[in-house]
Amino acid sequence: MSETSPSLVPQQELWQLPAGELAALLREEFVSWWRQEARIHRVIALLDNGGARELGYTGVAGLAADIARCTGPEVKRLVKRALVTNPSQGIDGTEIPAAAPLAGDAVRAGEISPEHVDGIVRVLEKLPATTPVEDREFAERSLVELARTAGTREISKLGKEILGYLDPDGPEPRDTPRTHPVPELPPPQRRFSQVRRLPRPHLRRQNPRLARSSRDTPR
Repeated sequence: MSETSPSLVPQQELWQLPAGELAALLREEFVSWWRQEARIHRVIALLDNGGARELGYTGVAGLAADIARCTGPEVKRLVKRALVTNPSQGIDGTEIPAAAPLAGDAVRAGEISPEHVDGIVRVLEKLPATTPVEDREFAERSLVELARTAGTREISKLGKEILGYLDPDGPEPRDTPRTHPVPELPPPQRRFSQVRRLPRPHLRRQNPRLARSSRDTPR
């Protein structure tokens, strides 16, 4: 007799399941939830290509808020995830690639959560506009790979390490008077030595330039 999946157990009988099966059911439900939200992302992205304006809205965010009957930050985050993980269309109908296509693929497969997507996008948004395409792809691929087995805190930590390598000088300073002294930056050798000790060897395997920088840096 084949075993019954926890997801097929009637709702009224859930209390009879042992803890292990309940945990397995919770995992199934989370994956189903992530996939369903990814489907919502796709619908929102399609409506952003002119559909929302046809319905009298200035943007898709207002339409989504009305349908969800919610105007809080949750809807804003939902719309942002939708637009960065799905392609859009230009005025002439040309497809514009998604800003985070790998994260979109992973969330649609139920491999990562929407919160993982938020963390990955926060890192990608901090990359300089001059970052080469291959480096941007390297950053997203590394973050998505980690997100499949780790939490959002680890994503943030890895993101800082990647930014430290791809953008060691940090963002451009604002033209505002400083009220506190600027701390002295560590010398380049020290910054590269920190990158060399990255706790995730797969980063160096995925990006040969990172491996070369690590080998060529004086110890």
